[in-house]
Amino acid sequence: MWVGMTSGKLGVDFIKTVERTIYPRDRGGNWQFRSAFLLGSSEKVYRSVEFLIDFFRSTPGFRYVSVFLVLFGVGDRTKISVAAFGAALVILFNVAYGVMNARKTRISRGQR
Repeated sequence: MWVGMTSGKLGVDFIKTVERTIYPRDRGGNWQFRSAFLLGSSEKVYRSVEFLIDFFRSTPGFRYVSVFLVLFGVGDRTKISVAAFGAALVILFNVAYGVMNARKTRISRGQR
């Protein structure tokens, strides 16, 4: 294994796998935190996009592979986009629900 990692193609493939794991989390999370705080803090905004949120939440992420193949073609960009989309949905839902369900005392303590 050491020879394959240092002199063979195994090391290059390992680095590519790590990149494909880190990029989706970063790309999916960057804009989702801001969106989730907006959704969680304003019930009016959340209610206006509730149908879309429930639609995407109830549809498995692998169902969007064909859409991303059409948009981005075959390659790393498609793989990273599918994973980023899945990560973005998870981050969006968890942060938005966390902000909505935060106790009022915790919110008011942070604003002193």
